[in-house]
Amino acid sequence: MSAEVFALDRNGERYQVPERAVELARLGDHEIHSAENLPAFEPFEPYVEPPDDEHATGKLKKGQFRGYASVFDVMVETFMPTVIHAGSFAESLREVKEGRGLLPLFYNHNPDWPIGHSVELHEDDKGMQIVGQIVPYGKGPDTLGFIRTRVLNANSIGGWAVRFEFEEDDEIGDLVRHVYGFRLKEVSVVAFPANKPSLITEVNSTPIQTNSAVEPAAEEAERLAIARAAHDETRLAVLRAERLTRRNEIDAATAAMLDAFGA
Repeated sequence: MSAEVFALDRNGERYQVPERAVELARLGDHEIHSAENLPAFEPFEPYVEPPDDEHATGKLKKGQFRGYASVFDVMVETFMPTVIHAGSFAESLREVKEGRGLLPLFYNHNPDWPIGHSVELHEDDKGMQIVGQIVPYGKGPDTLGFIRTRVLNANSIGGWAVRFEFEEDDEIGDLVRHVYGFRLKEVSVVAFPANKPSLITEVNSTPIQTNSAVEPAAEEAERLAIARAAHDETRLAVLRAERLTRRNEIDAATAAMLDAFGA
């Protein structure tokens, strides 16, 4: 029998999570965070200086995109059928705002592949909207190119459900988790979102300065290194020849001395 797990419902009341839900989470290598083991919120350190409020006018800056990070009241294909309801992100968004005001953006939920940060996050009637800023280094430029060509056209949220309830859904014949509170950790740009309507709807088309700007310098450095190596090799050959010449001269002088003394 699974260990008892307790969570908070939509009203913040503590209750025991059904054993079936705990087992589904375990099989999916997930953890249901109870009121007792909820991770602490950690303010996010930005990759770049936060932009000004120009995005408030609706104009996207260079390297920015807009879309939905999550959409309410749709079935999410996670470790168990899940529906996220309006208001689920309110507390988390307040924590983000009171912290640094930014949330990290990852490529495909991989923390080793950061691509930028949020500029704006807010809930509307449909879901949680995001304006994201792609940074001009790492996987940022590639990701931005994929967004512009629609190879990547969706978002996905990372974090923990902190208030939720379960109910049997006769239509799908399974237990459904209804989320009323979610602690955000990150937002990712993905190709296959679990929340299918969480799409990127707009992207700024202005090219951003990427690492390609330093490629000529890198190529020049490589060329100089090759030239320097060739020079060093040539210099080494000259030194060897000079050393051999000196050795031959010494050998010839020694032979002449021996001849002179009749040895």
